[in-house]
Amino acid sequence: MNHVVNSASPNGAQLRLVRSPELEPVTAGLSASASASGWGVLLVATVGLVVLAAQRDFGAHGFWVPLVALALALLCLAPAACRLVGIGRDRPVPFLVLFGVIYAVYFALPALVADRVGMMSVDLGVPQLERALVASLVGLVCLFAGYGIFGQLDRGSAPARLAWDPARALTVAWILLPIGALCHVSTLLFELPGGLRQPVHLFAKGTAVALGILFVLARRGHLPRSTARLVFFVLAPLLMFSEVADAAIGQALRTGIFFLMLVWGTGGRVPMWLMLLGAFGAATLRGGAEEFRSLEQHHPHLVADAPLERAGQFVALSASRLVEDSGDSAASTLLDRVSQVALLGQVMELSPQAVPYWGGSTLATLPATVIPRALWPNKPTKELGQAFGHRYGLLAADDFKTSVNLPQLIELFANFGLAGIVLGMAFLGAVYRWLSDRLNRPGAGDGGVVLSALLFSTLAQIESDLSLVFGASLQIGILFFGVLWLARPRRSGGSVALARIDGTGRESATGAVLPSR
Repeated sequence: MNHVVNSASPNGAQLRLVRSPELEPVTAGLSASASASGWGVLLVATVGLVVLAAQRDFGAHGFWVPLVALALALLCLAPAACRLVGIGRDRPVPFLVLFGVIYAVYFALPALVADRVGMMSVDLGVPQLERALVASLVGLVCLFAGYGIFGQLDRGSAPARLAWDPARALTVAWILLPIGALCHVSTLLFELPGGLRQPVHLFAKGTAVALGILFVLARRGHLPRSTARLVFFVLAPLLMFSEVADAAIGQALRTGIFFLMLVWGTGGRVPMWLMLLGAFGAATLRGGAEEFRSLEQHHPHLVADAPLERAGQFVALSASRLVEDSGDSAASTLLDRVSQVALLGQVMELSPQAVPYWGGSTLATLPATVIPRALWPNKPTKELGQAFGHRYGLLAADDFKTSVNLPQLIELFANFGLAGIVLGMAFLGAVYRWLSDRLNRPGAGDGGVVLSALLFSTLAQIESDLSLVFGASLQIGILFFGVLWLARPRRSGGSVALARIDGTGRESATGAVLPSR
């Protein structure tokens, strides 16, 4: 026998959810199974980190280095442990868990997997590495504190109401998808004029927005199975594949994280083997990235013009390098790429005695990121990657082509010293909590699922500067709210049944009777 639960919808009509008691033991079993597997993964990760720390040898003066790195790594796993015991489990997208893992990779793992920590031309000494690890630990503590304290101050906040009309959302998605794809391909094929660059790049993000809408509609059962399979197994992988056309592995990873968040946001689970496979693929591609970029720069006639063909060349080159050297180049290149703790140590060593603090100048470009160049022809060109690289001796004096990312934690120290890390990371934690309270909650609707996945996958770019990340978040937020306005629910009385397609054309047992729009 089914139970019917009534609740009020945003427009005052009644929302009737049909719940089957026969499914409750199954749901409880799945939840228990997920919790058990989660504890197992966490235990294996903890033991692995302890073993890695025990194997490190930084000399007589480096006794504390692996211990501080281990403490930082274990603190990064704290959000996962909290979620397993029920704290924060009401958030569909486990952003803080994912943030902790990314932070561990960038700032803790390099000192746990190698006795030499460096990046590019930087080779840290033991005292500099220890200072950088302590600063990273302080920064993470402050971020978690900002997240928790703001949550206490913001108690009782209601989630945003970002519902859409499924039929309208579907129409908007199918219209936006080819527009976004055309703009995305244009950014890969052409050097766009200054006035067109920002609008085209903005609409190129419409590809991810459209696929996000289609992804959620398919997960909710509003698309036929054939269309859902097209979205899951063709269009989404095709977008990620096209993003490696210029060895843009980071962007492809962020898009993969975006789709993972959509699965989590709609109540799904992602197999651990699939996430490990994705990590292995990223490491493999990283091994061939430098060689492919060198090929593009010095022998462009050997590189295909078509984005998908170029991506195929890159993947083939990376796979061949993996086979030839048994993954040594991929491992060393990946370690060099993610060792942001080395960059932090270099900046801390030179500041402020040799290099003065920036004093907030790197943050001055944030307001300009949302203004199109067409409306501001003399808008300053942002070359922070070059300025950062030369300022701290990471680039040769005659290197005007290489751009070095300025990670957010390092940017805060480079501008304001340790006070910047303490206050800035606490502020970031508060921002993450504010967004999570309003978007990453069940009452936010399917629009909230897509928007939180878009924003959180962008905010996960902690290896990039604040203006770039928050500017991109503002732009994609503006684009999505325009889409959401077009897909807004119809306002009319009464109620109408909204069936979920179960493959036979009949309403599924877990369908809902929703207010008419």
